[in-house]
Amino acid sequence: MSSSENALRKEMVFIGKQMHDKGFVSASDGNIACRVSNNRVISTPSGKSKGFLSPGDLVVTDLNGKKISGKGKPTSELELHLAAFKERPDIRASIHSHAPFAVACSVAGIDLGKIVLPEAYMIFGRVPVTPYATPSSGESPKVTAEFIKKCDAMVIDRHGTFTVGKTLMEAYMKLEKLEHFAFIMFICSLKGRIKTLNRQQLRKIDEIRRKYGLSTMRYI
Repeated sequence: MSSSENALRKEMVFIGKQMHDKGFVSASDGNIACRVSNNRVISTPSGKSKGFLSPGDLVVTDLNGKKISGKGKPTSELELHLAAFKERPDIRASIHSHAPFAVACSVAGIDLGKIVLPEAYMIFGRVPVTPYATPSSGESPKVTAEFIKKCDAMVIDRHGTFTVGKTLMEAYMKLEKLEHFAFIMFICSLKGRIKTLNRQQLRKIDEIRRKYGLSTMRYI
């Protein structure tokens, strides 16, 4: 195993613990994957808590899901990650969580597509909620297929979040920002009125995005 792959495994374990400690996952929920070469993907194993992983627990497969090495089985949601990697050659990492406020918003019908927070818009624009998919059934890649072409963060209806990035940390930071946004939207919904950003405000944010070379991928 190369030193870079070993470092990547440690980072994946660290991020899994962060997800668990922050309540983005419970029990064996959620999964993380990272493409380390054109046909080599490291992912978290099926049936294990993301808060108690070790680097040796991680599973290596090819881009078609065939297991190359590892003790356990690949995550049951591996196809979700592989489909994203195939569609988006610009990304290397993806994270699926069960972040509670994001899920709660989808259950309550709170529209996360509203552009409310400048920071959230700067990072991922609108947040789509995909159609419902039965967990671990293979349906998730189908309902996310159209959205992953356009955006880096989404909510799978009544199930969880899916975020992607050029690095594991980038995908994780988008997860944190998405859940923070969902929390604010949930609180605001209790008041019954949510103020959105206007076109002029959005244009100014777009200028800043271009200035700093931020991704132009956004769902609008």
